[in-house]
Amino acid sequence: MVRFDNRQPFRIEADHIRIPRRVLSDICRFSAQYDDFEKLSHTFFLNYVQEKLPTLFDLSMKVRSLLEKGHRFVLLNKFSFLRDESRIRDFLILSLTSCIGRPTATDQVENRIIWKVTSETRLPEGHTRTVTEHNLEAELHTDTSYKDNPERYVAFFVVRRAECGGGLSYILDGRKLVGELAKSSPGKECLKALASYQYPFRVPTSFTRARREETPEVIFAPIISDTPLIRFRYDCIVKGFNCLPSYATKEALWAVDYFRKALTKSRRLTFDLNFGEILLTNNHEILHGRTAFTDMKRLLLRVRMESFSKGRTKKMTEAELS
Repeated sequence: MVRFDNRQPFRIEADHIRIPRRVLSDICRFSAQYDDFEKLSHTFFLNYVQEKLPTLFDLSMKVRSLLEKGHRFVLLNKFSFLRDESRIRDFLILSLTSCIGRPTATDQVENRIIWKVTSETRLPEGHTRTVTEHNLEAELHTDTSYKDNPERYVAFFVVRRAECGGGLSYILDGRKLVGELAKSSPGKECLKALASYQYPFRVPTSFTRARREETPEVIFAPIISDTPLIRFRYDCIVKGFNCLPSYATKEALWAVDYFRKALTKSRRLTFDLNFGEILLTNNHEILHGRTAFTDMKRLLLRVRMESFSKGRTKKMTEAELS
């Protein structure tokens, strides 16, 4: 059974999850059969887990339920399979996440689903690193605010924590933040502007088709809406305004700055995540970030998962941006 810590109901101890030898043998056999697990359909992993790993399937169902109610985030402890050889580890990561949602590709070139969050990444000269590629502080944000349809769930798997004392993860409940803003007149005005204005979000270079700084991609979307409740990443909005200065109206700038200041004043939960822990959030309602760190060997693996209902957001063409 999944054990819940009564003192911290968002925590789940998962030390009962064991991978039988016969399943490990299957995964090793799959390793020789498939060049890239990430190219397989999520239903492949879903069916596999239902048949071969019922305890993992049971856990994933409970996690998905918790992401839709209560805290909207879950911290899983004691996932020892993260210590396994990378092929086995990645297979099990895809198996778990495929039971929670539909894992999606992070980038448009290599279509990687399991994305390394590390500062060790070697990038072309002149490339502007996004938050998963540097060791600086990452302000509170929602993932893929620059996509037409931000994924509903995000999972971070801790392979190696920062030994320098930095790299602490923190999250903030967006529902509570919106509720607090609605209690004051300026806060109501801010929410109104954030909901009615189409903000330009510039896509980070690593996630564009061309992967070139001089070839920007920008989408338009409100920061506050029904779904997602919050879409916010400050650096993407600022860079969007830089691409399209005419959209940087006085009201739009004021609302973004007011919202950003409210984020810094709001209560956040901070975690010093250790090896074998997994942090999952409802990306439509929870903002997350991290502190800076100097241990360049810190490594998390991220997977985003979408739900099945989709909408559309207006995207600018290259001609309109030039």
